[in-house]
This record gives sequence, C-alpha cells and structure tokens, in this order.
Amino acid sequence: MLSELEWPSLEGRRTLSRMSMFHRVVNGTVDIEREPYLIPLTRTSRNGNSKRFLRPHSNCNQHANSFFPWGINFWNKLPGTITDIKDLTKVKEELINYMKEKGEWFGLTTVWLA
Repeated sequence: MLSELEWPSLEGRRTLSRMSMFHRVVNGTVDIEREPYLIPLTRTSRNGNSKRFLRPHSNCNQHANSFFPWGINFWNKLPGTITDIKDLTKVKEELINYMKEKGEWFGLTTVWLA
C-alpha cells in the first residue's frame, strides 16, 4: 500500500533524515566536529565513492547502530555520484531515488548494514 501511494516507510524517512545530517557533518555545514569521528579511507572503492570513512569497531549493537558507525556504513556504500554532491536538497533527491531503486524507500527490504 505504501508503494501504491508512494509514501515512504518510517525506516525510509529515518534513513533519509540520518543521511541528511551525516551529509551536513561531512561537508561542515553543521557545528559538529568531524575529525574525531570521520577518518578518511585512502583506498579507492568499486562504486566510485571517494569520500569513504573508516568505520569504528563495535562490540555491542547499541554502538554499532548509533549515529556515526551506522552513518559511515551507509555512506560508504553510496555511489560517488551521491556523495560528491554539495547541495543538500539535491542529495536528498538522489538518496530517495537510490533507496527507491534498492527497494528501501517503501520498506520492501530491510536495511541491515552490519
């Protein structure tokens, strides 16, 4: 029913909100220090994402699913065509299109990024 009405699932809206804030942190448009949390990776990726970050090690689910570890994991899987965009509005549009293609916008699949 959500896909027929083209309404996003709660999970899709949460993902969009988290990734919008993560984009702000990466691009320095919000007053959150990125250096202690975002350590750039020097390796190239297959998906063309040149702005990848080292994911911190987690011993518990609470930490693994907190903002920075979860966000880094999702961000690293995004294609470079999305991560290289500076305009937040355009990023949101591209993220919605990306999640629709993956079936994550309407809640058709579970976004599990362990």
